[in-house]
Amino acid sequence: MFAVLEEIENNLATLIPDSKEKPIRIPLSALPTPYQLGDVFKVEKKEHEWVVTVNDGMEKEKRLAANKSKRERLLGRSKNKPLD
Repeated sequence: MFAVLEEIENNLATLIPDSKEKPIRIPLSALPTPYQLGDVFKVEKKEHEWVVTVNDGMEKEKRLAANKSKRERLLGRSKNKPLD
């Protein structure tokens, strides 16, 4: 499963998973370095805790490209819309 690094506060990282799971909070020391907000990590649930396995740069780039494409399509729609 993938999760995005959303927030860092008080030496805790908050990851937002793609699934319907609740946000994941883990110690900063459990993240592979280097990292920055918005990075996409592969995570696994092992017994009763989450384990971050890798910072997936290719997945992050894929998501950024998809979001850019969506944004451009939406902006294109609003440019072609007649004004009232």
